[in-house]
Amino acid sequence: MGGRRVADPAGHWIRCLGTGQSCPPPNIRIIVDGDDDGPTATRLYFCIPPNDKLLGYWDIVADRLFKLRNCLNIEGVRRELALYDPPIDPGLLARAVAQGIDIGTAISNLYAPLPHYRFLPHLGIAKEFVSHVSSLGNGLLLALEKRDAEALANLRAGHEVALLKEVRAAKETMLQEARENIQALQRGRELAALREQYYSTREFMNELEIKENDLSLEASRHEKSAADELQLSTILSHIPNFSLGFSGNGVHSTISSGGQIAALGSQLNSQKQNVNATAKSREANRAGTMASYVRRKDEWKHQRDLARAELKQIDAQITAAEIRLQMAQVDLANHDKQSEQAREALDFMQTKFTNAELYSWMSGEINKVYYRAYQMALDLSRRAERCYRYELAIASTVPEFVQFGHWDNRRQGLLAGERLAHDLRRMEVAYYENNRREYELTKRVSLASLDPVALIALRKTGACHFSLPSIIFDLDHASHYLRRIKLVSVALPAVTGPYTNVGVTLTYLSGKTRPAADGTLTADGGTVASLAISVNQDDSGLFEPNLRDERYLPFEGRGIEESQWRLELPEVVRQFDYETISDVILTIRYTAREGGDVRKGLVGDLKHSLDHIERGPNLEHGEGQVQIFSARAEFPEAWRSFVAAGSGMNSTALNLDLTEERFPHPPTPGGTRKITQVVIFARWPSAAEGPAENTFDNAELNGPGGELELGNFLKYKMNEPGADYDYIHFATSGNGLSRNLGIWTLTLPEGWTAGQDPEDFYIVVGHKMDSV
Repeated sequence: MGGRRVADPAGHWIRCLGTGQSCPPPNIRIIVDGDDDGPTATRLYFCIPPNDKLLGYWDIVADRLFKLRNCLNIEGVRRELALYDPPIDPGLLARAVAQGIDIGTAISNLYAPLPHYRFLPHLGIAKEFVSHVSSLGNGLLLALEKRDAEALANLRAGHEVALLKEVRAAKETMLQEARENIQALQRGRELAALREQYYSTREFMNELEIKENDLSLEASRHEKSAADELQLSTILSHIPNFSLGFSGNGVHSTISSGGQIAALGSQLNSQKQNVNATAKSREANRAGTMASYVRRKDEWKHQRDLARAELKQIDAQITAAEIRLQMAQVDLANHDKQSEQAREALDFMQTKFTNAELYSWMSGEINKVYYRAYQMALDLSRRAERCYRYELAIASTVPEFVQFGHWDNRRQGLLAGERLAHDLRRMEVAYYENNRREYELTKRVSLASLDPVALIALRKTGACHFSLPSIIFDLDHASHYLRRIKLVSVALPAVTGPYTNVGVTLTYLSGKTRPAADGTLTADGGTVASLAISVNQDDSGLFEPNLRDERYLPFEGRGIEESQWRLELPEVVRQFDYETISDVILTIRYTAREGGDVRKGLVGDLKHSLDHIERGPNLEHGEGQVQIFSARAEFPEAWRSFVAAGSGMNSTALNLDLTEERFPHPPTPGGTRKITQVVIFARWPSAAEGPAENTFDNAELNGPGGELELGNFLKYKMNEPGADYDYIHFATSGNGLSRNLGIWTLTLPEGWTAGQDPEDFYIVVGHKMDSV
C-alpha cells in the first residue's frame, strides 16, 4: 500500500492527553494512493479505558477536601474546633507505633466525642470486655502450647520412626550375632566331642608299647636267668679245681686252689650284682613306664570327663544361644511391629484433625480476634476514662490511666488484658477517691431581663441567639468555680391552646469553664448539642428527668459561663402566635466547687462587673444591664393616647415613667442608677403592608438631662432565619449616656405613614449603677 498519512488532529489529541485533560478522540482519515476526496476508510480511536478504582480514589480525595474545608468530620458532621488544639505528644505517637497501633487510633482520643453513657456503666462494660480479652489471651496461650506440643509430638514421632529404622539394623546385627554364636558353640561342641571321643577310645597301651613291655619283660627274664647263671657260676667258682685224667690206663686226678679262683668268684659275684641291678633297673623303668601309662590313662579319663562336661556346657550354651536367637527374632519382630505402629502414629499425628496445623490456624485466628477484642476493650477503656475525666473535670496535664504499651507484638500481646484490667482498677479507685460531692444549684434566667432584643427576635423570626455571662452566676455565689450544667429546662410563657405544642429547639453552641479557683475561663471542647421542648411549662426535653440516669442528660457537664445558646421555633407553620411570648425562662441546674477566699478576691467588685456585661451585637456591643419595656403592656394609658394622636401623620408623644421600681437589683446604699442607652423598636402587624424604609422622621427622645436626637427609624436586621421583615423598625440613642431615671418622652412630630397603627413599641433601656 503506498502513500499513507495520518491527519494532524491525532497529534493534537495526543498532546492534549499529555496535559491530563478530558480530550475527545480525533477523527482520523487514512488516505490511500493519494485519494484525498474519497470516503473515510476507517476511523481510529486511541482511548484510555476508565479506571473505576482510580476514579474512586479521586472521589474520596474530593470528599475529604470538602469535609476538611467545611469543618466536617469523617462522617460529614460539623465540628466545633478550638482555635488552638492541644499539642500532640511525639513520644506518645512513637510508643503507639512501637506497639503496632495506628497513629489515627493514638490521636483519636484527643478528638473523640463524649460517650452517651456515664463512667460507671462504661467501666462495667469495659471490665467485662477486658475479662473477655484475658480469656482470649489464655485461649491463645493454650492454642500456642497445643500447637507447640503437637509440633513436638510430630517431631518426636518422626525421630522415633527414624530411630527405630536405625535400631533395626542393630537388631538384625544382634540376630546375626546370635546365629554366629550358635555356630561357634556348635563348632566348639564338635571339638569337645572329638576330644571326648579321642580320650574315650584310647587303649591303655598300644601295640608297640605292649611289644616294648613284652620285650622289656622278656629281657628282664633273660637278665634274671643270666643272674641265676651267674649265681650258679659263683657258687661253682668256690669248688676247688680238680684235675682228673687218665694217665695210662688209670685215672689221673689233680686238685688245685688258690687266689685266682677266689678272684674269679668275686668277679662272678660282681657280675651277678650288676645283672641284678640291671634287672632291677629295668623293672623300675618298666614300673615307671607302666606308672606313666597309668597316669596317662588317668589323664585321658580326666580329659574325657572334661570333654563330656564341656559338651554338656556347650549344649546348655547352645540351648541358651538358641533361646537368645529366638528372643532376638521375637525382638526384631516386635521392633518391626513397633516401627509400623510408630509410622501409623506419625501418619495419624500428621493427618488427624486436631493437628499442629489446626492449632496453628487456631492460634492465628484467636490472635486476630484477640487483637480486635483488645482494641475494642482499649477503646471502651479509653471511653470510660474520657467519662471519668469529664465527670470529675480532671485536668489534661494529669497522666492518663489507660496506656498504649500493653500490647507487645513480640509476645503475641499476652497479658495485655491483665495490664488493661489493672489500669481500670486504678482508675476505679481514683474515681471513688476523687468523686466528691459538689455544690448543686439552680439558676433561673429570664431572657427578657438578660437579652430583650433576643426575645424580640424570637417573637418575630422564631429564632434567636443569646449568651449567659459569668456575672449572673457570680451574683449568687461569687466564690464558686467549675460551674457545669447538670440539667436545663425551658419555660415559654405564651398564649397557646390547651393541647398545643410549642416545638422549641434549644441548642448549646459553646461555653467556658473555670477549671481552677485562681484560673481563667477556658473554652469547652465539646460539640454542639440540642434539646427539643414540647410543652411550655418548664420542659427539660425528657420524659422523666432522672439525675442518676445511666446516660448523660442534655448539656450535662458543659461549661455554663459565657455560654452561647440558640433558641428556635418552627418558622414555616406557626402553631401559635409568637407575639404572645412574654418571656423565655431557663431553669439551669448546675454544679460548682467552692473556691474560697482565692475566688472571692479574684471576683472583686460585682457591681463593676455587672455594669460591664457585654451586650453583644444585638445592642451594638454595649456594656451594662438592660431592661425591656412594652409600651402597650406596661404603659397602657400612655400608649392609647400615643396611638390615638399619631394616626394620620399627626404629632404625638409617648410618656415613659422609668422609675427605680421597674428595674431589678436595687442600688446599693449611696448609689444611683444611670441610663446608658435607649433603643426603641416599633412593631407593626405582620399582615400590614410594610412602611417605608425610613419611618418616624425626626423622632426625638426627651428625658432628665436634655433632649436626644433619635433620627429616623430604620428597618431592623436580626440576622436570624426569616428575619427579613418590613414590620419592625428601630432607633437608638447610641452608647455612652449617663442619664437619671424619670419621665422620658418619645416625640414623633409627623406621626407615621403606614396603613395601620403600630402594634407595640419595645423600649430597651441600658443601665448601670453609679456611686455617689
